Amino acid sequence: MPHRSRPEARVRRRTQLERSTSTRAALIEAGVRCLCRSGCSATTMIDVAQEAGLSKGAVQHHFRDKRDFMLCVAYHGWKELSERLGDLSAIEGPLDERVDAVIDLMLESYSSPSCRAAYEVRIAGRHDRALQRSQDPLYKEAYRTVEAEWERVFADAPVSKERVRDARRLARSLLPGILVLHEVEPEIENTSGAIELLKETIHWVLTTPSG
Repeated sequence: MPHRSRPEARVRRRTQLERSTSTRAALIEAGVRCLCRSGCSATTMIDVAQEAGLSKGAVQHHFRDKRDFMLCVAYHGWKELSERLGDLSAIEGPLDERVDAVIDLMLESYSSPSCRAAYEVRIAGRHDRALQRSQDPLYKEAYRTVEAEWERVFADAPVSKERVRDARRLARSLLPGILVLHEVEPEIENTSGAIELLKETIHWVLTTPSG
């Protein structure tokens, strides 16, 4: 009796929803790259389509206009930031070690391409009030996560709650500035010293009651 080969398993074809979701994700990832490279005002929807290897029609199918697309990119970035900074809750150990770990995690989170792209959209909102208002809830939700997790991690600091909040405001204000300076002048600006000084300053604020 001749041997009959087993039929090859059929490869499951993706559903329309799966294809649509994949295309949308590819466009957002392409938008992140374009925004990090060129900024919001210089990025066009044609640029995004080309970056993703898709047609302009694919962009128009998934997004109403450039503002709608930028809001989706911002949502992606702020959601990722909230998820990353949610990991603050796992940080333990002596206070000085927690300060180091928190600043390192914040630095890593703010440095991510998705977060950088979301900041580009946030900056563009200065000249587009509708864009600014639309992304406000996303932006504020991300920073409520920072506030809540920071206060939990440093709840035992020997200073007032307001002092703990001051330390958070200082870290949140200075970290993006350090990153921008490094991006503008990467050859001459070494951020490691500034980061270490920031850690020392945050530790001092968290251990020294205000006079």
